[in-house]
Amino acid sequence: MDDLSSAVFYSTWNQAIAEVIRRNPIIDIVSFSLKPTRRNRTKELTRSFAYVLLQYHINDYHGTLAPLYLLPKVFPTCLSLHNAEFQGLWPLRNSDEMNEVCAAFNLPKEVTTKYVQYGNTFNLLHAGACEFAFCPPYFFWSLR
Repeated sequence: MDDLSSAVFYSTWNQAIAEVIRRNPIIDIVSFSLKPTRRNRTKELTRSFAYVLLQYHINDYHGTLAPLYLLPKVFPTCLSLHNAEFQGLWPLRNSDEMNEVCAAFNLPKEVTTKYVQYGNTFNLLHAGACEFAFCPPYFFWSLR
């Protein structure tokens, strides 16, 4: 099991990734349309922007929590595993440990229980695997 100081590091790392994704959409999709105007009955060219994240590549268990900080928004993810022996584990044997770890990671207990908890352990690798379960089906193209 990892210690609480590494939990703070991974928490900060994942929240920073989530904030970068939130603030800096990866791709601008610009669409143009002709819209009639009332003034002179001519059509005016308008632009609208949409931002799309093509894919978040999670490099091992280190960045698996970032999508959880962006819920309910979902986007495609790809998880690469390098060494499954180290998974980012913290014990959740009682409510005190649950409160401590949830506070360290700044995650609600409900999110932790649904996506991160595996048995009586807070498991970052399990969180990465669970993200594929709440991704809409049309995002699974990234897994092929």
